[in-house]
Amino acid sequence: MSDWIEWNGGECPVGHGNPVEVIFREGMPRPSKLAYNPSCLRWEHTQTSYDIVAYRSLRPREEPTELSIEELLTQANYHAAKAAEHERKRASLIEEVTKRIPEGFVLTESLGKTFVEYEDMTDPFNWKVGDVVECLRTCRTSNGISANEYTKFSEGAHYIVDSEVWEYGFGVNYVFLKSGDYETRREMSTKYLKWVSRPSKETN
Repeated sequence: MSDWIEWNGGECPVGHGNPVEVIFREGMPRPSKLAYNPSCLRWEHTQTSYDIVAYRSLRPREEPTELSIEELLTQANYHAAKAAEHERKRASLIEEVTKRIPEGFVLTESLGKTFVEYEDMTDPFNWKVGDVVECLRTCRTSNGISANEYTKFSEGAHYIVDSEVWEYGFGVNYVFLKSGDYETRREMSTKYLKWVSRPSKETN
């Protein structure tokens, strides 16, 4: 006797003379009354309790039958449809989680699973474009010009990250910032900045 094979509707998957046992949608397994003529069973689905949802051959295991090309394709298509459905559901759930996770946390992927982990915002390389940072004190740019004179940045003011952080050298990192009051963006050393927040994602 073979293992149960899920059935998603279609033409009869077994040949004449191959006795089968079927499970109907109503959940009652029973041998086919037309055991040696399974093609007379209704294999198409009509969304009723008598739709066949699984079947197995009643031939002894010592006489295994090789699945036909049609049977293999039927099973492959069934699992492909299920996989696509599961992926759509997963994407929808991940999207909802992404909307709900608090500031300072991030989604990570590992071995096909998704986790919510703390994101260390004291590390400037975790900052993203659009994040809000605070200028801690007057400083100089990489060109040696006073920040107040060159960039209009002020101690205690908030600015928007406008680039990825890059390593300038000697352990010093820089990032481009912009302000709502100025269209021009300017660079600033990250050691004079503190991460404040990441704007919430817009939702429909």
